[in-house]
Amino acid sequence: MTMVIIWLLGFGRIWAAELVAMAAVNLLFVLMNQAALKQGTFVFDHPDFLRMPAYEFLTWGFYTLHTMRFLNGPPPQGRWIIVAGATGAFAVPFWDHCRS
Repeated sequence: MTMVIIWLLGFGRIWAAELVAMAAVNLLFVLMNQAALKQGTFVFDHPDFLRMPAYEFLTWGFYTLHTMRFLNGPPPQGRWIIVAGATGAFAVPFWDHCRS
């Protein structure tokens, strides 16, 4: 519920194309979570539905919309070092999980 309130206050109007992007990303991550849960890769401590917490069904679409709005422009051209560095910085928190 808190996320919905933050959306309403922070995002303003959400366009149909943004809703489609959010829905597609949410579906993708729900399917990936289901596959990972089936494999036993991880478990959620407090699942609500389909062995996932309720927020997991909306979180990744929220992150995607936030990123789209935050960046709000074309990708940098000719700055591959900056892009590679930013991508690496984003990936660092996931590194330990990927190695195990």
